[in-house]
This record gives sequence, structure tokens and C-alpha cells, in this order.
Amino acid sequence: MSDGKKIIVCVEREHGTYKTCSRELENKFGDKISLVHFETAKEALAYLTTNRSDLVISSLLQSQIDGIDLLNSSKEINPGLPFIIYTNLEYKEEFFAWGFKPDAYVVRSPDLSGLLEAVAKFLNM
Repeated sequence: MSDGKKIIVCVEREHGTYKTCSRELENKFGDKISLVHFETAKEALAYLTTNRSDLVISSLLQSQIDGIDLLNSSKEINPGLPFIIYTNLEYKEEFFAWGFKPDAYVVRSPDLSGLLEAVAKFLNM
């Protein structure tokens, strides 16, 4: 895509969570972003190996490949790609004892301002 939009890869198996996030992201950033959604980290990883992306937002718990493995694989492919973990779980240092740490760790809440601020920061918006 060369339309100047920032490409955000969202990895979220819960349809309701993805719908809420995408609505809020589109409300805040409008036509400056393009969302690419995957229900599994495996699908997202296949996409990331062959496509440009400006940001990854991933839940921590996934089937097959979890968010931590996706983070590590993504950083190996593209070390400069910002990666946000968006999860219900409180941050624990041992989650990231080996490999990479996410660029941001956002705990889900009804107020999405933490996620929106992180996205704005990484996309320079």
C-alpha cells in the first residue's frame, strides 16, 4: 500500500475486543491508518514476513503461537517494528525474561486511552 496510511497489524481472536479496538482506532486516527486483522499469531507472522507494517498490536494469549513468541519472531524479522501487547493480564517481568520486551504493554480496560496514546506515540501522530 502506498497510499500513505500507517499499517497496523492487530492480532486478536476475540471478535468483540477487535471490533471495539478497531472502532476506537478508526475514530481517533481515521483515514491515516489501515487495520489488518488476524485471529491467530501464526497468520500474522506469515503476513509480517512478506508485508510492510508500521505497528503490531497483539493479545498475549493466542492459540498455537502466543503473543510472546509472536513478539520475538516479529522483532527478529524487523527489530524496529513497534509492538504493543494488549492484554487482560497484569505485566510480569518473567513474561519477557528471554527474548524481547514489547515497546508497550497495555492492560485492557473499558477506557482505551492507554492503547490510543501508545499507538499515537509509535506512529508519530
